[in-house]
Amino acid sequence: MLSSHSLADRLFAAFVRSFVRCSASTVHLTNVIHPQHQPSPWTGQRHTGAMSDRLVDVGVLEFSRNVLEDPAQPGEYFYELNALVPDRPKKRIYLPLDICRTSVNFYSKDRSGRESLLPKGVLPNETVGVANGNGATLRRQEVSSPTIAAGHGGGGDVFTRSPSGVFHQVVRPGNGPKPTQNQDVEIDEVAWADDFDGQDKRYGYRGLVRCVSDFVAEWVQETFTDMRVGEVRRVIAPARLTYSGKEAYLEYRLVAIL
Repeated sequence: MLSSHSLADRLFAAFVRSFVRCSASTVHLTNVIHPQHQPSPWTGQRHTGAMSDRLVDVGVLEFSRNVLEDPAQPGEYFYELNALVPDRPKKRIYLPLDICRTSVNFYSKDRSGRESLLPKGVLPNETVGVANGNGATLRRQEVSSPTIAAGHGGGGDVFTRSPSGVFHQVVRPGNGPKPTQNQDVEIDEVAWADDFDGQDKRYGYRGLVRCVSDFVAEWVQETFTDMRVGEVRRVIAPARLTYSGKEAYLEYRLVAIL
């Protein structure tokens, strides 16, 4: 008959052995998926050469993941995931061209250096080629002037990045004054989850009256204090700035200051 202490000791030892085996398996798996051993989705070749220490933030993927470009591998875009094991390099997830066209908002810069957000489906000035016959690779160039995207739900113009991190486009300018944070405003508001004038409309308000400072999100207050009475503005709010955790498409009309 085993004593209760002896049985407990054996159970604990079995648990430790199981934990060590799981840990070793996890480390082995992480080594297998090390990003530098991943084949490129375009060329099918593994990246074994030197990589740049400086990555360039070139756009925003859905769910607010930043899209990056390594100057040592121009034209290949990716986002990063933390490794499963601490102190391991981050894993790079490369994006095929069709994902770049459907799920990424790329940045562009005008001559003054102001950064703007291009609508989904619109790429910076580029040349598109085929690499080794396996897939298209994107070759990015600097955009020196605003890019037009005719037919897009956002009205066909570039969206400008606000200090708060949202992106806006003035659909119709207003000619009235701008409200302060302590003033009441009357607004119309429509929100979509998929795109402007999209199929997934979340809500629509007309004649909503509220003090600007009552809006909890700072980017909403920033939006209204920057608008003039009569203005219609469209706003793209990244997922990291919304309570739902999903990207939102909003259209505001500043009707009056009360």
